[in-house]
Amino acid sequence: MVKKKIFVIGGDMRQYYLAMKLFDKGYDIACYGMKRLEEEKNVEVPETLALGMVDNGVILLPVPVLQDNLQIKSTEKKILLKELEDSIRKGQIVFGGNLPKSLIQVCKEKEAICVDYMNLDEVTVENAQVTAEGAILEAALLGNIRMQNSNCLVIGFGKCGEALAQKLSAWGAVVTIMARSKEARSKAEAYGYYTRDMFGKERELKTDKEKEQEKEIAKRIKYQFVFNTVPAMVLDKKAVDIILTDRGKEEYPIIVDIASLPGGVDFEYCREKEVKAEIHQGIPGKYAPKTAGVILAKAVLNRIENSSCTNK
Repeated sequence: MVKKKIFVIGGDMRQYYLAMKLFDKGYDIACYGMKRLEEEKNVEVPETLALGMVDNGVILLPVPVLQDNLQIKSTEKKILLKELEDSIRKGQIVFGGNLPKSLIQVCKEKEAICVDYMNLDEVTVENAQVTAEGAILEAALLGNIRMQNSNCLVIGFGKCGEALAQKLSAWGAVVTIMARSKEARSKAEAYGYYTRDMFGKERELKTDKEKEQEKEIAKRIKYQFVFNTVPAMVLDKKAVDIILTDRGKEEYPIIVDIASLPGGVDFEYCREKEVKAEIHQGIPGKYAPKTAGVILAKAVLNRIENSSCTNK
């Protein structure tokens, strides 16, 4: 039986634990641009990226793949995306988070397969739970009050928004979900959360139930914590001013943005208004790299063990 060979490129400690899990499953591992993994005695370290690409059929890129528009995420080496794209060959299977469009196109042209972790439910659902835990921790570190009984606004009700709301509610926080879609608001209401439309776009009240809900929102509008999960400018100057008006003379709310770059908060305006606001990305890699690495390993194994796109 021919051993399957895997090439790990760049990344953070998630890549390390991902590779170690695959090694435990009997896969040969090669690595480039991740010192902690290169130090493992059973890991092959090619002299160049191109050499590593020749001898391995499964390529594991970081989450996210890029640290800027030109380079693959790595703290150890300068790894150009173009060099990787030039080295892709037919039959390889390439995994990564937020795969750049140019890489997807190259894989298509060269008859390689690419798999974006961010399109896999088994990854995004589990990552959302880890991300929510880290986001709440970041908020707690910025604040000087407890989460229990605090008023929290969660902007967006996708996977991360749902996970945040569930964990905040479990801690005893009062949770309001802000979402543009009526379906998302209805879903949030079904879970027992307060809801509201996006800042400046509050819906016209048509029923007694909506009017009563608006009264409840008004009572609880002084948010201590605001979590944004929407990768669009939702907390612009106007929205920040609304929060400040709502808060009156009390301490400003703490804003934690976990949306994809460039985020959804006008951070410059927040600094001007002395609002505590921070963006935090890659939370799973920061707070739970082992858990995150195992999540990725399961996704990789699910695919390569049922695929012919490994080395022969």
